[in-house]
Amino acid sequence: MTNALNLQAPVDTLAMELTREFDAPVQALFRAHAEPDLVKQWLGPRDLEMTIEHWDFKTGGGYRYTHKADRGEFKFNGVYHKVRENEFIIQTFEFEG
Repeated sequence: MTNALNLQAPVDTLAMELTREFDAPVQALFRAHAEPDLVKQWLGPRDLEMTIEHWDFKTGGGYRYTHKADRGEFKFNGVYHKVRENEFIIQTFEFEG
């Protein structure tokens, strides 16, 4: 990917804001974050098998998934604090390791 990533990570908080421009319709990008089958296609690394145990993509919902490889399992979870269709997503992301 050649599109620059803009990362805001203030030292006085655990919050980060990531922004990047894409040459794609907003609706397609939003779907890539909203639909579990699409998330499995783009969320890497590619050598890991992804299993989604929980997916509730809405304000107040949450998710949990596992990446598996020969070197082990890596579990992640989070909460969707705010979802505005085709506008933005505010979520947490936690590594369970």
